[in-house]
Amino acid sequence: MSKSIGELKGRISMEAASFKDKMNEARGELDKTAISSKNLKRDFDAIQKGAGIVGAAAVAVIGSSVKVAADFQQSMARVRAISGATEEEFGRLEAAARKAGAETIFGATDGADALSYLAMAGFSVNEQISALPAVLDAAIAGNVDLAASADMVSNIMTGFGFTAEDTGHAVDVLVSAMTSANTDMPMLAEGMKYVAPVAKSLGWTFEDTTTALSKLSDAGIQGGQSGTVLRASLLSLANPVGATAKVMKTLGIEAIGADGKMKPLPDLMGHIAEKMEGMTDAQKTQTASQLVGTQAASGFLAILDVGEDELRDYSKALENSAGKAKEMAAIQSDTLVGSFEEFKSAMEEVGISIGNEFLPLFRDIVDAGTGIIEKFGEIDSKSIATIATFVAVASGVAILITTIGKLALALTAFALTPVGAAIIGLSLLGGLIAVAAMNTVDFEEVNLDLAESMIETHDSLQTSIDQFEELKNKSQLSTEEFGRLLDIQDELRTAVDDSKIEKLTAEQEALREKSGLSNKELETMVGLNNDLIEAVPESTELITEQGNRVIGTTDALHEYNAELAESTG
Repeated sequence: MSKSIGELKGRISMEAASFKDKMNEARGELDKTAISSKNLKRDFDAIQKGAGIVGAAAVAVIGSSVKVAADFQQSMARVRAISGATEEEFGRLEAAARKAGAETIFGATDGADALSYLAMAGFSVNEQISALPAVLDAAIAGNVDLAASADMVSNIMTGFGFTAEDTGHAVDVLVSAMTSANTDMPMLAEGMKYVAPVAKSLGWTFEDTTTALSKLSDAGIQGGQSGTVLRASLLSLANPVGATAKVMKTLGIEAIGADGKMKPLPDLMGHIAEKMEGMTDAQKTQTASQLVGTQAASGFLAILDVGEDELRDYSKALENSAGKAKEMAAIQSDTLVGSFEEFKSAMEEVGISIGNEFLPLFRDIVDAGTGIIEKFGEIDSKSIATIATFVAVASGVAILITTIGKLALALTAFALTPVGAAIIGLSLLGGLIAVAAMNTVDFEEVNLDLAESMIETHDSLQTSIDQFEELKNKSQLSTEEFGRLLDIQDELRTAVDDSKIEKLTAEQEALREKSGLSNKELETMVGLNNDLIEAVPESTELITEQGNRVIGTTDALHEYNAELAESTG
């Protein structure tokens, strides 16, 4: 196969040289005279006829391979920019990403994206390469995409001050917890985001912290709420004031051990349970509220009810969970779907290998045509009116591959007029030109996928707008109150003071109750607000103190979607 690729590459290189000569002639021609509509149509007719002789198989293989290789190249460029890798280090990073793509259900580009998240978390090049296999296992076992897995794992490790060598164990603990408790990887990661730094500073182990979050999840207190509850409990017990200090003194509760650290989870819960022995359920609830605050009391009691022995056994099981992530990843990959995903990943690696052979050539062709763009602005308006009724800059890469496949490879001699060569250059530079007068089947086929994609985008956006309007009309919150609710969520993520957390939580619950929406409906409304603003930034009416953006009316959304519908009609 390498010989065939080499021969084809050599032939294309010769044609590319001829193409550049024609483009230089075109530049001089454009300097001398304007382009008439009639000549443009004639030249496009010639291009269309030339494209018809292309071997479809060669176009598909080379075009798609260059696209895959270009995407991978772009993702790796981001990794290099973030990590500041040397040439030698970058080579090892690229090899690690491609190895992940060749051997797992994820592609090489997925591996590159994961490396970029690890780099952003401050991992060195060696640490990125060392951590990637564990991140791959976490993604497969946790059923999340690879970039999300890298983001979650790196955040947790940073929170606990782990090194790259600890990645495998941390992932094993997380996977073991999510397979034995009512939780999953995103929920555990969200909880850890709130409590990890506090737990670490107080001397708690990763296993004890994970145990506490798991038992809270079993009680229905999950995600960020579990982290908030546990953080509030730890802070209150570690630095007791007011009613907390009074009840701890009365009952003889000592949360801090002789080593100056908070007692391990099983010991702490056993110690407190012993001091509360003989109390009625009502008395226990009242005592828990005094110990950790009313907002955290229910979660604290849920952990207390598990009991010292079960907490110790669970934490010990997590500590001895080596190999759990790899085992679960292997089981989940051992299916028809898993095999197909591995096949696609292997095909991507083949595509990168082939595409890399042609990337320098295609870039050379594109760079050679840059000067033509400057001359394009000098063409008279009547001629421009006969060119491209649709300019798809956003999908330039996809159309570029189509154009290269149909033009650069097909026109074996590039034997067109100088103006025709100019038009080829414009096409190669972004696939920006289509002729309105040429309503042919070939033109429709080239743009069919793009049109269908835009229709799907319109329909999806309309559905989101309708859902948001329904929830907004049902909600009793004003735009300002909704914005305040978004701010409270941000403030709770960083708050460490128990009284502030309690105050923010109370304000949050008051707004939730006033809204008249269920928690799920409110979360959906928040998500739709963020997604719609990202799609149509002009729909923003209010920017809050925390920098959150809030949709006012949906007029801008409807106007944008109407324009989208019109462009596909």
